[in-house]
Amino acid sequence: MISRFNLRNIFSRNLCQLNFTTNNVNRNLGLENVVVYRQEKMIPLEEQKKIFSEFIEKEGIKDLDQLYSVCTRRKVDTYTSMAKLFRYHSCSIYKMVTSAYPERQWDPWRFSKAPKEEWTKCISQENVSKAVLWFAKENAIKDLDAWYDVKILMFRRKCKIPRSIKKKELHQMIIKTYPKHRFYIWKFGYTPGIWDDIVVRKDYIIWILDKLKLKSLESLYTLPVSTLVLNHGRYLIQKYNKDMYQLLSETFPSYPWDKERFQNEYPTGRTKVNNNEDVDEDDDW
Repeated sequence: MISRFNLRNIFSRNLCQLNFTTNNVNRNLGLENVVVYRQEKMIPLEEQKKIFSEFIEKEGIKDLDQLYSVCTRRKVDTYTSMAKLFRYHSCSIYKMVTSAYPERQWDPWRFSKAPKEEWTKCISQENVSKAVLWFAKENAIKDLDAWYDVKILMFRRKCKIPRSIKKKELHQMIIKTYPKHRFYIWKFGYTPGIWDDIVVRKDYIIWILDKLKLKSLESLYTLPVSTLVLNHGRYLIQKYNKDMYQLLSETFPSYPWDKERFQNEYPTGRTKVNNNEDVDEDDDW
C-alpha cells in the first residue's frame, strides 16, 4: 500500500517533470522569462518579483544574499505562492531565484542545494576562483599558506565542486586564484599524479636544496631518503621505490649522475633531519 507521504512525492515528481517539459517548450518559443502556472496561467517576470517581494518582507530579509540560506525547500513549502513557483521551475531553488532576479549574478554553490547541471556547465577557472575567494572569506583565511591545511574534501563539499574536477586540478585552480603568491603544490598533501610532471619534480628538488641550504645537485648523493619523506616527498620517493638514482636521473637527465655514489641503504640508526626531528632511516614508512 502506498502511504500518503509517498503518494505526495510521486505526484510532486511527476508534476515537476511535466513543468520541466513545458518550460523547455517556452524557451524554444523565446519565453524564457515566463513560466507556466498550473499549465493555464502565465506568470511574467514582474509577478515573480512580486511573489518574492512578499516572501522577503515576511521573512525579514534585508539583503538578497540572504536568499542563499533562507530560500530552502522546507521554507518555500510554507508559502503557497512560493511553493507553486518552485514546482513550476522544475523543483529548483536556483532556477526559481535566478529567474526572478536575472539581472543579478548568483553563485550556484552558495545555495543550500547547488544545481549540479548548472554548476557543472559553468565550471571554469574564473568561477572556481570566485568560490575559492568566497571560501577564504567565510573561513577567515588571511595567511594564504593556510590553504595547505584546508581539507580539500571540505572545500569540495562547501563549494559543491563536482567530482569531475580532480584533486590535482582543484589545487591548481586554487594556486591560479592567487597568482602573486608562491604555492608549492606538494605541500597540499597527497595529490595523485603530481609527481608524473617533471617540472613539479624539478621544482621540488630545487626547493629541497634551498630549504636544506645545499649548494648544488652534487649534494644529493648523500641526501637520506628519509629527508624527502619528512618534507612532503613521501609519495615521490615511493614512486621510485626509494631509488634516489632513478628519481634524479629521470628528473635531471642531462646531469652526469654516478649510480655507484648513491647510498640507497643506510645503516640503522637515528638521523636528524627537518628541524631536529628524528627518524629511523630503515623505518617502514
